[in-house]
Amino acid sequence: ITSIGLDHQQYLGSTIEAIAFEKACIAKPGVPLIVGPVGAEARRIIEATASGRGAKTVIATDGVELERLGERRLRLRTPSHDYGTLELGLAGDHQVDNALVAVRVLEQLEGCGLHVAPSAVARGLKAVVWPGRLDFRRLPDGRELLLDAAHNEDGARALATFLETATTAPLPIVFAAMRDKDASAMLRALAPHASVLVLTRASNPRSADPQDLFNLARAVRPALPLEIAAHPTEALELAWQHGPRIVVAGSIFLLGDVLRAIGS
Repeated sequence: ITSIGLDHQQYLGSTIEAIAFEKACIAKPGVPLIVGPVGAEARRIIEATASGRGAKTVIATDGVELERLGERRLRLRTPSHDYGTLELGLAGDHQVDNALVAVRVLEQLEGCGLHVAPSAVARGLKAVVWPGRLDFRRLPDGRELLLDAAHNEDGARALATFLETATTAPLPIVFAAMRDKDASAMLRALAPHASVLVLTRASNPRSADPQDLFNLARAVRPALPLEIAAHPTEALELAWQHGPRIVVAGSIFLLGDVLRAIGS
């Protein structure tokens, strides 16, 4: 379990505590459950639920020395290994926590007879690729896109944190979301980093109406320039009219549409 956030509430529950319980139910008897940085209450519930199912909880940060050395670099020592300086293939501060969980999972597998050398861990973390997650693309004509699913509030906050540190000025943002997502919370996180917001609809029947997103965005940030595009391809062209580099976020389905549109 890498993290706990408010998402898929119709299936998992409406509170962090309820979602923590549902996620902890993945625990299996005799199988270690590795948990990333979560809040104290979520951790308590996860540990209690795992214990009740006969699973040991391993908190990824326990006994760990981790020093962040800048963008995509960290120094890591765990109770099992000193990995030295590591480089991450994935951008974003949150990927440091995800990498730590992955490393601790591999360490647990050593008890099952599967040994992964620290040098192999280092190569894997550096080489990993995840399309649509802080995914930078440059088209042959020089236009650029930063693609990030950011399909819930936590994802939007993570993207906002990245934009705050990696960009010098707000950028045009193309945005779409599903009707069952808290689009207002997502827009609150992203709007401060947008020079203009182009609201569109992904090719999925669950996609929210762009006019509804327009109304939410207007309430969140009244002075922000807003535009509506009926289709993602139109949204891209509108956004590029405001600058050569744009951001596309808010829905995995939107990213799929955009990747097809640019031929990726």
